[in-house]
Amino acid sequence: MGIFDYNPRRILKGPSLKEFRKSTRLTSENNKNTLSLEEQYYYKGKTNQQFQHYNEALQCYSKSLELNPDFEPAKKAKQEVENIILD
Repeated sequence: MGIFDYNPRRILKGPSLKEFRKSTRLTSENNKNTLSLEEQYYYKGKTNQQFQHYNEALQCYSKSLELNPDFEPAKKAKQEVENIILD
């Protein structure tokens, strides 16, 4: 692939693109299909994690847990990234 063949859609495909799209939705009380703020930070963290941006992922998971300390997916994901960093 040459420099002029660059297509970001080739890089952002699969579950990470889906999670990225979820993370960029704005919340609204009028729209039932939107994600809560802690879910947005969680999905942003998952996207960062898939791209191996572990520090950014940890920041997102921490923010998610700051907003909702009982949010289990963020707790598990944060622990997973911490284990990756420590290995």
